[in-house]
Amino acid sequence: MKIPQVPKVKNTKELAFENEQKRFKDSFLFIDTNFKRKSEPIFALAFMEQKRRIGYKNIDNLYFKSDDEILEIISKFVKDDYFTCNGRLQLWGNIVSYNWHHTDGKIYIFDKNGNYICSTKNIIESKATLNIK
Repeated sequence: MKIPQVPKVKNTKELAFENEQKRFKDSFLFIDTNFKRKSEPIFALAFMEQKRRIGYKNIDNLYFKSDDEILEIISKFVKDDYFTCNGRLQLWGNIVSYNWHHTDGKIYIFDKNGNYICSTKNIIESKATLNIK
């Protein structure tokens, strides 16, 4: 006879942490270079797409922070990132701005110095993808 396993019961901290992970799952930072494709191969663009999109997991811990604290952390990250890459993304060109896709559905735009410019609900960002079927 098989004894049924009792499912693991999560404590309050584990549940709160899971909720924060879910809340941030669609958040990311897009690096805008105003890129216009000329003769670049699409497979190279698709391969390098990850350089323009930085997931929230690659930014200092944003969990359990207020919106003001999050925007402050993003601002610092933008300054550091711009300095680290000398204001240029390989293949994509010179960095113009950074767009933070926040959990509230808004997109917060920062200049290359980490200064908050504005927020919007809609913005057009290109994305290079490649699908092999």
